[in-house]
Amino acid sequence: NCPTACICAEQDFEEDLNRGFSTTLFENNCEVCFSSILLTDCDLIEWFIDGVSLGSTIGDVMFFHTFTADGTYAVTMAVTRFNADGTVCQIDTVTQDIIIKCGST
Repeated sequence: NCPTACICAEQDFEEDLNRGFSTTLFENNCEVCFSSILLTDCDLIEWFIDGVSLGSTIGDVMFFHTFTADGTYAVTMAVTRFNADGTVCQIDTVTQDIIIKCGST
């Protein structure tokens, strides 16, 4: 099995990045799961909430976070795509606002 080569074309990267990420909100609590929609093992993702770095994942690996309160939060996925040789190819971000309701409705 040969590993999949990392595609480093700027247009492909922007198209992949602009697909954004999915958000799974768990009903009546503050737990949330984030996952990129179209990124691969060539992509390192750093997750930010309201500008604060909370951790990183690779490709489509899920990232879990527990919020401390209801509110609207800006979630940023900062992506670094690497060439097959490990050098940096592209870097960019995408941000989505999410609404958290921790208590029962």
